[in-house]
Amino acid sequence: MKLKELIEQYQWLEIRKALCCLYTETDRNLEGYELVFEKLKHITPKENNFEIVLQTIKEENWESYVHVNATDLSSESTDEFSGSWSLMGTPWNEWLFMPISKESMENFTEIEILAHCLWEMTYCGFEEESIQEFNDKLDDEEAEFESLTEDERKEKYSTFDEIKEKYNYPKDDNCSDNK
Repeated sequence: MKLKELIEQYQWLEIRKALCCLYTETDRNLEGYELVFEKLKHITPKENNFEIVLQTIKEENWESYVHVNATDLSSESTDEFSGSWSLMGTPWNEWLFMPISKESMENFTEIEILAHCLWEMTYCGFEEESIQEFNDKLDDEEAEFESLTEDERKEKYSTFDEIKEKYNYPKDDNCSDNK
């Protein structure tokens, strides 16, 4: 089932209740979420090759959380992380075309899926212009990084291993720059 089809099956109050239950600790703008939810019903989906995947992530010494990302359906990689993409900067019309993965449909209720997707969709703001501004800033930062020499990069940025060492992060072979 595609996200647009799922959205069309529910009313805002059902989603509002789920948002309030799932994201209790946040300072939420329920009016903003409602406006986005209603706006999504009138947007024409844009074709793409991704599907939405929701996963419950349980990390040691942390509360579990739901990670919302996309899998590239055209990717032939079997690597767990290859072909997996963040959706927070994705235009809403592209989200709407994406089917929800089978595993997500099995592990979450439809209302939970909608609440988590709406939360992720509005990470950059409640207007699509906010998403474009976020993407433009990322593009500018990438261009700046690419323009630096190797020495300038080493001076300005740290590797993940350097950050872990600086902050005495526990040793974990699965979280190394060399993987």
